[in-house]
Amino acid sequence: MAGPRGDLPVRRRGTLAKKRGGREVDGPGEGTHPKPDSLEGALARALEGAASPAGLAEALGRFFSGREVVREAVLVWFEWSDSARAFWIRPGESPVPWSGPAAAFDGGKVPPFPGPRGAEPPFSGGSPRRLDLHPQDPAGAFLLYLPAGGADLFGDRCGPLLRMAAALLKRTAILSAGKAQWEKAFDAAAEVFVLHDPAGRIFRANLALARLVNLPIRECVGRRCTDLLPGLCTPFDAAQRSWLDPASGRRFSVTTQWINLEGQEAALHVLRDVTEEQRLQALEAEHRQVEFTRNLLQGVAHEIRNPIFAVQTLLQAMALRGIGGEEATPFTEKALAEVQRLDTVIRRFLQLAFLEDGTEAERAPLMDLAEEAWREAARALKEEPLPHLSLSPEVRRTFVRVHRRSFVPALTELFANAAAYSPPGATVHLSAVWEDPRHLRIEIRDLGPGVEAEAAERIFEPFFTTRPRKTGLGLTLARAAVEREGGSLSLGVCPPGSPGALFLVRLPAEEEETGEKGP
Repeated sequence: MAGPRGDLPVRRRGTLAKKRGGREVDGPGEGTHPKPDSLEGALARALEGAASPAGLAEALGRFFSGREVVREAVLVWFEWSDSARAFWIRPGESPVPWSGPAAAFDGGKVPPFPGPRGAEPPFSGGSPRRLDLHPQDPAGAFLLYLPAGGADLFGDRCGPLLRMAAALLKRTAILSAGKAQWEKAFDAAAEVFVLHDPAGRIFRANLALARLVNLPIRECVGRRCTDLLPGLCTPFDAAQRSWLDPASGRRFSVTTQWINLEGQEAALHVLRDVTEEQRLQALEAEHRQVEFTRNLLQGVAHEIRNPIFAVQTLLQAMALRGIGGEEATPFTEKALAEVQRLDTVIRRFLQLAFLEDGTEAERAPLMDLAEEAWREAARALKEEPLPHLSLSPEVRRTFVRVHRRSFVPALTELFANAAAYSPPGATVHLSAVWEDPRHLRIEIRDLGPGVEAEAAERIFEPFFTTRPRKTGLGLTLARAAVEREGGSLSLGVCPPGSPGALFLVRLPAEEEETGEKGP
């Protein structure tokens, strides 16, 4: 095996040397500097450059050439406890490889090796002798099978040298396997690892970087870190910095550490994708805020509705008894109307707070939901003329999966809004269109004056309304109910020259138990 200078390692005192008469001398087969013209020196020269079991087999083949005592040999390398590789060595020929179960060599047996005429058994002239080159550890050990005379050759003279080479090969193999396993784990990591020099040029990175910047890993090496990851590099150590990738929009937690690699200063960046983690944290915070708001509204509503009920009861009693006479009647009626309006606002608040009522979504025909919502809108507009409702053919054959208790009121708000702005005798159109197999678009269009640009920007804001004596919470509630279904509610654009307003409800496809989509 090659040492630091291409030869064997330098001898250390007290290891392979014996003391004779107060000085150190090499014993038989000992020491680390064999004479060049000795048998040990010839073996040492043959072993130079042998860096693998196959290289060791080739080295032994060179060493055996010209030595009649060794016509053949078998070198066995136990990779694991249950598998082995072997080489049939014959001077002047390339080693013949073999691989298979380690049990093939139990009891000193040597299995046949592949040859030009089929399987050939080594040592056909007699039984070989076995030399353990590293007997302390069965896994990773070497065995050498030799003819009887050849085994004597590796006894006291060359045996220690060959054992040393085999032990070094085993350590090299362990290090190589560990390096390969580390690199495999390095490339399989979900975190992004980047190493660059003080000039910012990347000299090592894992495959996660290639996936992030959408480039082959070989094109990442040699590039400046600032080109691939702008805004990431820092000249000092830092832990858990937040960095936003401008290309993908993903958020990362970054740890940077400046390290020394064999005298070369380098920066190590470790990037952990926290996009989903932060999204879930935001949802959790939003859920806590909703719970807080819900409890607050519930408490406030309870505290306000009780005195409102008392005021309403007193006003009704005053009206029935004629207290104040005819002069007081208009004031009493006005007060009752305002109390009822305040009670409506509170009820709307509670609807918004308790939209999530714990009920399950149900599969229902869109036409049934629309007709139920239209009846509710008619009751809400009992003093106003109601336009006609037109349903498209697609509405009549479409099914949706929604929470009926919140989705029907959402349609009711949209119908009531469309009817309130429609001229007498007009028609409100309800249609359904499949944008793709996974998304349904429901359109509610009236023939009224439409929505002004200024109002369009605020139409879904709480308390915004252009209708007198209305709370301005109807469309806010409708949007919240649609979003509960995983959909969206928006204001559409009518075709040029067409009157009216257009509201768009988008819902995800309803999936039946058979797996078929809504359309």
